[in-house]
Amino acid sequence: MSKLFEITDEILAAYDAIVDFDGELSEEMEAKLAAIQAVQAEKLDSFFYCIRKAEMEEAAAKAQMEQWKKKADARRKAIDWLKNAVQTHLVSTGSPKITTPNGNTFAVQKNGGLAPLVIDPTVKPHEVAEQFQKVQVMFDTDAIRKYIAELGKEEQGEFFAKLGEKGVHLRLR
Repeated sequence: MSKLFEITDEILAAYDAIVDFDGELSEEMEAKLAAIQAVQAEKLDSFFYCIRKAEMEEAAAKAQMEQWKKKADARRKAIDWLKNAVQTHLVSTGSPKITTPNGNTFAVQKNGGLAPLVIDPTVKPHEVAEQFQKVQVMFDTDAIRKYIAELGKEEQGEFFAKLGEKGVHLRLR
């Protein structure tokens, strides 16, 4: 049985033959095209059902992923609560480190890295010296699109940007 890309080649060859004969179809060519169409329909139906099956499996996997994420989040909250309870106990009792009879150790210690920076929430970035500001420069794509739309075809070639071709996608119905 032909593969989908082989059917494409057969359709293109049939098109060339039709063009070569000024659009006239022989009975043989009509039969060949009918056979190609039947095989094409069968192949495309197979692709359609395969795509739909994969979409359903993807949806099921995403639903399972969401369930596992909820479970993981619940475990993370439980872990945080348990650790906080032990840490609060150790700090309250003035015990920075305790080892249980089974050899499990709990210790309260300072975090590594830089100390947290606490900025007064009433102060805005533009109100401080420039040395304490960070400016991010980026393209204004809306302004660039508008400018290109106003340019003539000749001027567009000299501009630093151009509009690309829109992509395509396959829609199943």
